[in-house]
Amino acid sequence: MLIRYLLPICLFISFSSEAQNDAFIGNVLESIPIFRDSIQPQLEDFELQVIYRPLTGVDSGLTYRFNVDPERYFYPASTVKLPAAALALQWIQEQGIYALDRYSAFLFGYARKGQIPSPDYGMPNDIRDTLVWEPSVTNYITDAMVVSDNMAYNRLFDLLGQRYINTELHRRGLKTRILHRVGVKGYDVEANRWTPPLWVSESLWSDGEPPLIRSLAYAKTPYNVKTKGEIKGIGHYDDSLKTIVNEPFDFSTKNFLALEDLGDILQAIVLPESVDSTQRFELSEEDRLFLVETLSTRPADSSNPAHHNKPDGYVNFLYYGGEGSYEISGPKIYNKVGVAYGTLTEAAVFAKADGTPQFLLSATINVNRNGIYNDGVYSYDSIGFPFLKELGRAFWNLER
Repeated sequence: MLIRYLLPICLFISFSSEAQNDAFIGNVLESIPIFRDSIQPQLEDFELQVIYRPLTGVDSGLTYRFNVDPERYFYPASTVKLPAAALALQWIQEQGIYALDRYSAFLFGYARKGQIPSPDYGMPNDIRDTLVWEPSVTNYITDAMVVSDNMAYNRLFDLLGQRYINTELHRRGLKTRILHRVGVKGYDVEANRWTPPLWVSESLWSDGEPPLIRSLAYAKTPYNVKTKGEIKGIGHYDDSLKTIVNEPFDFSTKNFLALEDLGDILQAIVLPESVDSTQRFELSEEDRLFLVETLSTRPADSSNPAHHNKPDGYVNFLYYGGEGSYEISGPKIYNKVGVAYGTLTEAAVFAKADGTPQFLLSATINVNRNGIYNDGVYSYDSIGFPFLKELGRAFWNLER
C-alpha cells in the first residue's frame, strides 16, 4: 500500500524539480528582449535548449535545464571537435611508443579514392610551403580549438577513426555518434568509415623512412544512435544537383552530440576532479592543461600566425556573439562552439580572471527560418549571435 502513495509523490517531486529548473532559466530568458520578442512566441521552431550548472557555492554541481531533450536531434557542427581533441591526446598516450607524443609529425597515406595524403590537407594554405607549421596533434588541436578549423579536426578524425571515437565516448555513457569529417566534400557514409594509412616521423621533412603505425582501417560497427526529429525542414539545397529540392533534409547519417553530453565533456576536461572518474579522459596533466589552454586562447595569441587577424570573440558566442575584443573586466571563458545548417551551439565554462571556474553554460538554437537546409540563408546575425551574446552576459551578471 505504501508504494501506491509514494509513487505519485516521487513523480510529483520529479516534475516539480523539472518545472523549477525551467522556471529559473526561464526567468533569465525573460530578461532578454530578443528572446521575448522573437524566440519565445515560436519557441519550438527555434529548438532552443539551455543548461546552466553552477561550479561554486551551495548549489555547485546542480544542473538547471530549460526545454532540454537529450534525444531531440540538432546538428552539433564543430562541437564534435572537442571530444576528438581529448581522444587524440589519449590515443597517443595509449600507443606506448617511445618518443611518440603530441609534437610528433604525422603522415597520412592514400589507399582509397577520396582520401587525401599529407601534406596537401590539414595545413593552412598561406604557410603550407614553410616549415613553421608541422602536422602534429598539437597543431591540429590548437587550430581546431582556437579558430575551429575544419581541416585540423578532419586530421584528428583520420587519426582516430569512427570506431575508436565512438567506442570511447559510449564507454563513458555518452549517447552520441561522430560519423564523419566536416567541411570537406568527397566523403559519403561508406567513405567516412575508412581511416587512411598512418605513419609518424620525428620530422615530416627528415630523410629517414618513417615507421608505419597503422594500415588502412575500417569501422564495421554502424554507430547509429537514434534520435528524434532527424528529418528537418521543407526542403534542402542539393550540392550535386545545384538546386533546391522540395523534400526535408535527412540528418540520420550526420553527427550527433547531445547538449548535456557536450557540457559534461567540457567539464571533464576543465575540471576533471568535479566529475566521476569514469567520465574523465585518460590524459597526462601536461596534455590536459595544454588542451584547456587552447579552449581560452585568443586567435591573436595563437602559435599559428594565419589566425592573428581574427577577432578575440571569433569562436565565442555566449558573451561576445562571435565578434569584438575581450573585455578586461569580463569572464575568462573555456569553450567550444559549433555553427552549421542554421544551428548555433556552445558549451562554455565561465571563470574569473584568475581562471577560477564559476559556472557551466550550454545552449543550442536553430535559426533556420525558411525551413530550407544547406542554402546558407540563416538568421545568425539578426537572432542567433545577438541572443547567445545576451544569454551569456545575463548569467555572468547573476554571478557577479
